[in-house]
Amino acid sequence: MREIVASSPSQKLAKDRSLFKTHTDFIQSATRGAVAVIDGYIPPLNPADEEKYQLFLWNNIFFSLTFDGRDYYKDVGGDEAAYAAAAGDLHGVSVLEKLEVKGLHTLGTALIDYRGYRIMAQSIIPGLLQRDHESSVVYGSLDNGKTINTNEKFTELMQKVGSDLHIRQHKIDNGKDGECVMPSSVEVKGIVGTDGRHYALDLFRVFPPDANYMDSPDFLEPAG
Repeated sequence: MREIVASSPSQKLAKDRSLFKTHTDFIQSATRGAVAVIDGYIPPLNPADEEKYQLFLWNNIFFSLTFDGRDYYKDVGGDEAAYAAAAGDLHGVSVLEKLEVKGLHTLGTALIDYRGYRIMAQSIIPGLLQRDHESSVVYGSLDNGKTINTNEKFTELMQKVGSDLHIRQHKIDNGKDGECVMPSSVEVKGIVGTDGRHYALDLFRVFPPDANYMDSPDFLEPAG
């Protein structure tokens, strides 16, 4: 939808209306699906796993519960941190959508809070269900930065994002492969769909930490 050429005011208006209709339809469908997931009407794809690990698929929308299923946030708050990170991910998607970097795509994303649960609903990257998720990631890290995948095209696209957001690229130790330059956080992942498009996901750390809200006294000035 974003690739539609809109040069005149009337074309831009038609494009915006189409985007609004698409987003509205997605949110309505995601809300219905999330309610059905929590109410038990949609069976999980992995019923043998614990609740926090379970994933759901309905109406071509992927649903997951915002628990710390992989102990990714165990040192920073566990499930509460995962709950907050989901909101950060949605904010990252919103920012990248507004930047409209040509060639960089995001997933349709919605957060639904229902009966004490926070459910993340996302559109599906074309072809992802037919292949292993880990082998599909060509940019970013899946293990907290221990190993980092780099991709020339994704690096170029994220450099444009960093330039628009005034975020400087940085060097990261990539183990045996030496240092690599990343224009984004290693948590940002890049996947190329079978449609040839480049999709960015896990965008909860698009922005660096704000030094004004760090707990360490080295980052805080005394009041007054």
